[in-house]
Amino acid sequence: MGKTNQDKSSPEIVELRKRIELKSTVTLRTPADFIDLSELIADETGEILSPTTLKRLWGYIEGAGTTRLSTLNILSKYIGFSHWEEFQESLGDDSQSSILPNGGLDVKDLEPNDLIAIEWLPNRKLVVRYCKGLLFEVVSAENSKVKVGDTFECSIFILHEPLYVANLIHGNNEPVPFVMGAKDGLTKIKKIEKV
Repeated sequence: MGKTNQDKSSPEIVELRKRIELKSTVTLRTPADFIDLSELIADETGEILSPTTLKRLWGYIEGAGTTRLSTLNILSKYIGFSHWEEFQESLGDDSQSSILPNGGLDVKDLEPNDLIAIEWLPNRKLVVRYCKGLLFEVVSAENSKVKVGDTFECSIFILHEPLYVANLIHGNNEPVPFVMGAKDGLTKIKKIEKV
C-alpha cells in the first residue's frame, strides 16, 4: 500500500483536499467548519477523523508535515474511492498532467526570488515572491484583502481552480488558512521577470 506517512504538501494531497472541499461544500475557515467536515466524513464512511486531524491536514493549525495512510484512506473513501492508492492511481501515471489539467505552477519548479503574478475575479491582482520551502511573500497587491508584506504557504497554483493557502500572516494577526478565487478560481498565473 506504499509509505505509511505521506507529505501533506504533495500535489496528490492538494488534489485530495480540493475534491473533499468540492464534495462537502464546507468552507473550512473556522473550527466549527472542521467539526462539520468531520461529521460529514463519519456519516459517509462510517469512520471517524477528528477535527484536529483535519485542521492539521489543511494547515489550519501547526502539525507534522506528513499525514497517516489511515487518514488518507478514510478521506479517499469519502470521495468515492476504496483507498488512498486507488485515488492516486486515478490521477494517472503522469501525475503532473492529471493534477494540473488547466495549466499551473508547482513550487518545485521555482527558485528563491522568482515572482509570480496571479489574478482572480473581480479584478484582484497579486505579485508574490517565492522565498523557500512553501513560503511566499506578497510584493504587490490590487483590490485584495491580502496586502503587500503578507506571507503564506502553498505548494501549487492551478489555473481556473481556487488557490488554497496555509498560514497566511496578515499584519500582526495569527496565521490562518485562506482561499483566493473561491468561486471562479485563478484567472491568471504567470511567472514574471525579476524586478
